[in-house]
Amino acid sequence: MGVLHTMPRVVACCITSSILGLGACGGVTRHPATQSIDTVDFACRLAVGSVPAGFGGFLSFPGGQFTSDPRSSRLYFSGPDTWVADSGVVSPDRLAYVRDDQIKVPQSTKIHVVDVVTGRDRAVWTEDAGGGSLSWQADGIYFLSVGGADGPGPNIWVIDPATGTQRLAVRQPAFGSGPELFKAGAAVGGGAVWSTAGPLIRVNPVSGKSDTWADYQHGAFDVIGWDTSGQTLVALSGGSLVRLVGPNRSEAIQADGFRPPLGTPTGAISDKHGTWAVAADGSIWLLNTPTRMKRVAQVPLPTPPAPSPMPSGLLDDMGGSQVPRLLVAGPCV
Repeated sequence: MGVLHTMPRVVACCITSSILGLGACGGVTRHPATQSIDTVDFACRLAVGSVPAGFGGFLSFPGGQFTSDPRSSRLYFSGPDTWVADSGVVSPDRLAYVRDDQIKVPQSTKIHVVDVVTGRDRAVWTEDAGGGSLSWQADGIYFLSVGGADGPGPNIWVIDPATGTQRLAVRQPAFGSGPELFKAGAAVGGGAVWSTAGPLIRVNPVSGKSDTWADYQHGAFDVIGWDTSGQTLVALSGGSLVRLVGPNRSEAIQADGFRPPLGTPTGAISDKHGTWAVAADGSIWLLNTPTRMKRVAQVPLPTPPAPSPMPSGLLDDMGGSQVPRLLVAGPCV
């Protein structure tokens, strides 16, 4: 799938609510007092995406009014007023995004770069193995390969989006020569590649040197993103939020009530206003001070379907229903 081009808004389906909650067309329902909302002193519009598509929309600040958009999906580009469902990897200038084509027989992954405005789609590289694009940084597109001609994986490649040339940035250590990397998660940010399965390991993509930054156990933490200074933000299962400032060194951030959505990859986005994140309950949070992340809006979530004994990933594969997950789809402009 390429760019989802602009289509007429289905006004009748749009729902408008205040930051206090969802009401019937023009009405307002107040949330419990425990879900207090902090105000902001600037004006912008924040795109809130959703997986699956169709549950997001736009928050208008400073009032925090939410308007749903049935076109909403994972990414939003304000210039062409375009939502994109098949990518989560954007160029640093937000003029292009990456689309991965997964080919089953023979197993391979074809990496495309799509121009946001024109929709031009270029295949830049094919990896003869499964995997997926992680991030687009100043030095190229970071791709996780589960293994192939480059040896047992997972391994991290960096691809030049202009020429398609690639370099092996992080090779999986030989058995017994170092910690296993990326076996259950990987992320890119703050000038490094991170193995996020537990413990949390930082890998220099130039030298390949790895260091354990936090001895968290698997399932006990989520890397939610990076703040405006490039430092890693981690939500712990006990309900606290910390900023990593070095190996085994962290700073506490007050964020009472923040819980990241289950199964959502790193999704915080930083812009000139601060760092934006979405919680599992649809609340929108902004980190714009060193020690406190504040709840600044509430996006209504639909009634969840009946619980299923199957994990959400399996439901996705089978086309079944799942609880919608919200995410920040772009900067607040």
